[in-house]
Amino acid sequence: MKHPTEKRTLWLSQVSSMPYRKRVELAPRNTFGWLSTSPMDYKNTRGLVE
Repeated sequence: MKHPTEKRTLWLSQVSSMPYRKRVELAPRNTFGWLSTSPMDYKNTRGLVE
């Protein structure tokens, strides 16, 4: 069964070793509409921006 792109999720566990920015770029290129994250992943990513 095919799922619409907007319903597909790229789970963090599949790409946890990859930097956040790369995951954001990877998701739409591979037909994922959502990207999961974790509180620690979010905190680490925000730390790079601030």
